[in-house]
Amino acid sequence: MARRFFLFERLTRYGPVEIGRALTRDGQKGYLASCTSDQCGWSADYTSYGAVCMAAKGHRCRIK
Repeated sequence: MARRFFLFERLTRYGPVEIGRALTRDGQKGYLASCTSDQCGWSADYTSYGAVCMAAKGHRCRIK
């Protein structure tokens, strides 16, 4: 089950994918990656910065 984040801080961007750090209401930290291309809709959350960077660099949009 995905965690619900309420506080978001943008960290960096790889192509159309933005990476940010976020907090849940109970104080847990996490990292988010989401594609900003129109109609893509891809996003994922991770517990480590290295994992979120690998996912962002490896993302390929199916929308053309």
